[in-house]
Formats: sequence, structure tokens, C-alpha cells
Amino acid sequence: PVVDTFDTPAFRALSERAMREIATTPANALAVNDLAVAIVTTAFADPALFPTGTAGRPLAASGDLREAAAELLDLGLASFPGDRAMTINLAYLRSLEGGSDDVGVPFFSDLLEPAIAALEASLETAPSDVTARWLLANLVVRTDPEHGLDRATAIAQPVIDNAETEAAGRIIRADSLLLAADRNRTKSPFVARSEVRQARDDYDRAIELSGDAAAYAGRAVALDLLGSREAALEAEREAVRLNPDSVPWRLRLAQLEGCLGQIGGWRQAA
Repeated sequence: PVVDTFDTPAFRALSERAMREIATTPANALAVNDLAVAIVTTAFADPALFPTGTAGRPLAASGDLREAAAELLDLGLASFPGDRAMTINLAYLRSLEGGSDDVGVPFFSDLLEPAIAALEASLETAPSDVTARWLLANLVVRTDPEHGLDRATAIAQPVIDNAETEAAGRIIRADSLLLAADRNRTKSPFVARSEVRQARDDYDRAIELSGDAAAYAGRAVALDLLGSREAALEAEREAVRLNPDSVPWRLRLAQLEGCLGQIGGWRQAA
């Protein structure tokens, strides 16, 4: 069947009736979120994995499935206001909507701003939520070129100031610095390089505090940008050793080994 736009009056009427019934049981919030995650996971799958006629092939295009997942989360939040998982996942999905103009400047959906506001409100009630704090910092850097890094630094600071969560806060700030450096690399290369150095220092501190795999992966990116490719390779290997199931880190490791001519290691990592 051909699947058209999901957010239609007919869809709203049917879904809102269903959501009224679903909302009578609070535990259904988890089920709604899990269903949305399942839909968007299908959307991210490579269509080549599902040849025409194959059982289980998605019935809709990737963009339509992402839209359906976002609308489901939106409806879910109307029935379960402030639900943590749905708030985080909806903000992430809204951040994928948009594109870039002719000169590569990104633009975002108008629906992202209220999703960010909901994420901010969620942090007011759960300030120790590191996942929500990381996503919020990521989004403000990406959507606010002028003040995003300052805002992200302020978002990370309370976590850094807490000895129990300092490592996570350092990673949040370091990731934000790398995002800002990527944006500044052409117009302000010296500023960008300084931001990368600051990110490296934060990753190093996080490694000292916790040995977190994400800190090693971030350190590898920073070192590569600074031209220290062999040190970057060492850090990436440690990240993969600590978390061998991470496909992006394995791909990154293969790229680094390939750049350094270590073909044997490249094949093993891939």
C-alpha cells in the first residue's frame, strides 16, 4: 500500500481516540515510547536490506516512518505529559528534521524549538538526568551559532561541579566544543583549534576520573583534528576495546588504521 502523510485529520481522530484508552493505564507510556523507537529503528535501516517482496520490508519510506514515530511521541506526551523517554526521543527526532541551504548552513524544523523547551523543562524537574543534559547541550550548539556554546557550557557546568558526575559533565562540554569547532573551522580556524584543545583536555580529565569509553572515542576525534593521528588511533582502539559493540567506533578505528597504512588492523576492525 502507498503510505501518505501521517498527520492528517483522519489520523488525528483515530489516534486521539486510541490514546484516550491507552492513557488510562500509566504503564502504557513505556509501550508507546517503545513502539515509536521500533518504528524509527526501521526507518534508519538500510532499504537494501529489504528487497522488494521480502517479508518484513517496511511499508513506508524512511522519512514517513520518522514522521510517524515523531507524531506518535507527540501524541504520547499529550497523554503522558513530561514522560522522560518520550521527551528525549521526540527532541532527538525533531533535530533530524530540516536540512541545509545552498551554502551549507543548516536549518531546522519549527517543531524543534518546542521540543527543546520541553527538554529544558524536564531538566528542571530532573537536574541529574545526564542523557537529557547531553542532548540539550548538543541541540543548543547546533541551533544557536552565536551563543550555543556558552549555553551548552552552562548546561554542563552543574554536572561538572558534582564530583560524582564530573566525568559525564566533562564529556558533555567536550562534545559541545567539538561541535562548535566543526562550525568554526573555516571562518575562525584558530578559535576552532583552541576549542578542540579544550575538548581534548576535558576528555583527558574524564578518562582520568572514569575511564569512560566515550571519553576515549572523543579524545581520538580531538587528537585526529590536532594532527596527532597515531595517538588518536591508540585512543580509538581503547574505546573499541571497552565497547566492542559500537559500530561507529569500529568504523572510525578502521578509518584511522587505513590512514596510517595498517591494513591488517583495518580489516580486523571492519
